[in-house]
Amino acid sequence: MNPANTNLVHAAMLVGLGIWSFFGSDATDVRYLAFIFGGTVLFVLTNSIRFHNKSVIRIASGLTFILLLYTAYLFYDSIGRYDPVHLYRSIALLLSGTLHLFFLQKAKA
Repeated sequence: MNPANTNLVHAAMLVGLGIWSFFGSDATDVRYLAFIFGGTVLFVLTNSIRFHNKSVIRIASGLTFILLLYTAYLFYDSIGRYDPVHLYRSIALLLSGTLHLFFLQKAKA
């Protein structure tokens, strides 16, 4: 799987699960907007990643790492609340972000 396809899959998961978390929660929580905005930025960067632009790959790696840390924080928060749906969404985003970061670093080398 090349980095551009991984970027598209991860961006789609960020936007899709971010919209689901934003509108699916009891009270619309603003902290899920970070996933929606991060996913749209990754969608915009996909074409440059496809052409192996090193600086854009570094920007996408940094953004993915920041969103991965934020997802880990929300995962820790969902363990305390015992919200199983939110827990599964966080696990899916953590796995997707980790694979995305792995393939971006593999393409950068």
